[in-house]
Amino acid sequence: MRSPISTDSRAHLDGLSGLTSVSGSVLIEGHVVLAHVDGLSGLTSVGESLFISGNNALPHLDGLSGLTGVGEGLSIDENGALTNLDGLSSLASIGGDLVLLGNYALCQSVVGRGHLRHPKRSRLLTAAPR
Repeated sequence: MRSPISTDSRAHLDGLSGLTSVSGSVLIEGHVVLAHVDGLSGLTSVGESLFISGNNALPHLDGLSGLTGVGEGLSIDENGALTNLDGLSSLASIGGDLVLLGNYALCQSVVGRGHLRHPKRSRLLTAAPR
């Protein structure tokens, strides 16, 4: 595994605005006040895995709208304010597993659109076909 690009507890990722591709992994985790990932708007590919985890104030992933491919896995978990995945609309390929877990507002957004109103517990784990 190559050295990952990992962010610290900043309120924004604007310093990464020139980044277009990463051959290794990208970790965006543990941000208490991160409200957007717009600093990654130029990112088109991640060679290994993309982890978005524990970012309690992150409501959307719109800054990742240019991302077209992730070489290995994509994991989006424990982002309490995340309400949609619209920012991933250009994502065409994931080489490994897609994991969505513990994103309460996202589950409520999805569940609230249908007839199921109050699930006791929501969990979505999806694996790539092998």
